[in-house]
Amino acid sequence: MSNVVLFTGDETGLVKKSRLKDDAQAVVSACQAPRQSRQAGIRSLCWISPPEGASEALFASLSCEGVVKTWESEAARPPKCVGQLATTAASQEGQPVALEFVSSFDKLSVVDSAGSVTVLTPPVGQETTENAGLEPSFQAKGPVEAAAWLSKHLATGGRENDLVVYDMQSEAPVFEALNVPHDELDLRVPIWVTAIDYANGKGNEIVTGTGHKHVRFYDVRAQRQ
Repeated sequence: MSNVVLFTGDETGLVKKSRLKDDAQAVVSACQAPRQSRQAGIRSLCWISPPEGASEALFASLSCEGVVKTWESEAARPPKCVGQLATTAASQEGQPVALEFVSSFDKLSVVDSAGSVTVLTPPVGQETTENAGLEPSFQAKGPVEAAAWLSKHLATGGRENDLVVYDMQSEAPVFEALNVPHDELDLRVPIWVTAIDYANGKGNEIVTGTGHKHVRFYDVRAQRQ
């Protein structure tokens, strides 16, 4: 196996760089976290497009307390935080679920468990815990346990909240899944979406996983499961 560098975040807030070689994994460096705690634990990581003039790739992290940080990924040194911004994704209403860089807008998008969607510019050179500079967000149907983005579309789902696909520009749903028919005992099948991904780059095919160990495929164009 050729040299592969992985960036991971742990449950105490450390962002680590690991190297895979010859089927072995070794942590070669880790960021110097100001504090380690469950609240600072990393919920999600994603690559982002670097600003004009940047010389290296950047990635972003989302913590359990709703703080978004931007990191440099220079191979010769540990991950370095180059900006952070607090969001409202860790409120009494919901907890952070997922983070993604939406290339269609050159923005980061954060979803919390209550369905609140926040869009923000990647914080580079910012060090603030205030909710400053956040762009208008919209409300998706909650509760949310899983989310996936493709182009301008956001797909969400959760417990008793089946798959819904939103157009982030119009903030309106463009596809809403229906539950499967009753089982062989004529009992309603519980809804519990725990994973979502797009099956192709066109966005018309979506796959979900459930907390009941079911995998479901959806064809958005045909408006059917």
